[in-house]
Amino acid sequence: MEQAQIQKIVVDVTEKVLLRMPEVIGNLLKEHAAVHKMKQAFFKAHPEFVGNELLIAKVVQKIEQGNIDKDYKDILDMAVPVIQRSIQTSAACDTKTKPTLDQLTLDMPTSNGAL
Repeated sequence: MEQAQIQKIVVDVTEKVLLRMPEVIGNLLKEHAAVHKMKQAFFKAHPEFVGNELLIAKVVQKIEQGNIDKDYKDILDMAVPVIQRSIQTSAACDTKTKPTLDQLTLDMPTSNGAL
């Protein structure tokens, strides 16, 4: 192929891509708005989940990976009991108290294997 032919192909492809960009961006904005609306409805239905967004994101992502063919609303419905269990489990953990060195020291023999 000659340089002129290659240049014409590049220009044609670039033009087609640029002409499709408004449609692609519009679809992305619609998708983002739909997901935002769904999230608002989810938190309205489950106000006890507010403040646990990271945990919810992890659970939803894990369920989504195993159920690629499912609708996002179905994935959220599947995630609710898992999220509830995760919140209960994390609430039982004491994350505010810092352990002291005495709490971390294990009862180990002082000989350290010496004969």
